[in-house]
Amino acid sequence: MDRTRERAGSVLPLQMGEDEVHVWRVDLLTDAMELDGLARLLSADESERSWRFAKADLRRRFVVTRAALRQIVGLYLDMEAKEIRFEYGRHGKPRLAVGLVSASQPDLRFSVSHSGELALIALTVGREVGVDLEYLDREIRFESIARRFFTGAEVTALQGLPPEKRRSGFFLCWTRKEAVLKARGEGLAASLDSFSVSLVPGVSARLIAADWDQLQVERWTLCDLAIDSGVAAAVACQGPVAEIVHRTWTPGSRC
Repeated sequence: MDRTRERAGSVLPLQMGEDEVHVWRVDLLTDAMELDGLARLLSADESERSWRFAKADLRRRFVVTRAALRQIVGLYLDMEAKEIRFEYGRHGKPRLAVGLVSASQPDLRFSVSHSGELALIALTVGREVGVDLEYLDREIRFESIARRFFTGAEVTALQGLPPEKRRSGFFLCWTRKEAVLKARGEGLAASLDSFSVSLVPGVSARLIAADWDQLQVERWTLCDLAIDSGVAAAVACQGPVAEIVHRTWTPGSRC
C-alpha cells in the first residue's frame, strides 16, 4: 500500500535520511481560539498534566509544544496528531509507543526543548537525538553555576575566555551538555560533570570526554543550531550528521 500522498502542497509522509537531523522551530504564542483547538489534540494524560500548571502561560506553552510534537510526528508517519501514542523512558523522555514502530514506518526518535516563547523539536531515524536551547540574556550567575556543575576542564576553559565572551561560552557549554543528556535519555538524572564538551565560541561543538564510556565519545555528534541572535541551541546525535534540515511549524499545518 502506497501511503505517500500530497496534502497542503507537500508530499506526505515527509522523508528523512538516516544521516540527517530535522529541527523544527515552534513559536509558542497563540490566541485563545487556536489554543483550544490544539488542546483537543492532546491525549487524556497530557490534558490532565496541562491543567496542573498553576500559571496560564505555562499551560499554554505545554499545550502548544505537545500539539506541535504530535502534528510534526504525524507528518513523518502520515497519521493524524490525535492518533499518535507516546511512551516514556525511565527519566521521562517521550518515544513512540511500541505499536507505532513497525517495518512500514520509520523508527522516529525525537527530543523537545523550550525556553520562553520558543520550542525546538529535533527528529532522527533509528538513532537517539537530544536538543536544547537557552536565551543568552537570562539573569543567572553563570560563573558560579559553572563552578558547581561543569568539569574542571570546562571551568578552566570558561575562565580563559575574555570576559565579554564568557556568557556565550557558558551557554554553549550548557546547551551542548543538556543535548547530550537528553539524547542519552538521562536528563538531569546524570551528573553534568561526568563528561566534557567544547565551549569556546567559534570552535566546533564536540564531546571531548565522558566518564560513562570513553569509547563512545567518537560515536556522538554535537552541532550548534543557528536559531536567533541571543539564543544558544545545540543538538546531539548518535553517529555522523550529514545535514541538519530546519523547518518551521504552524498550527494545523500539514506542510
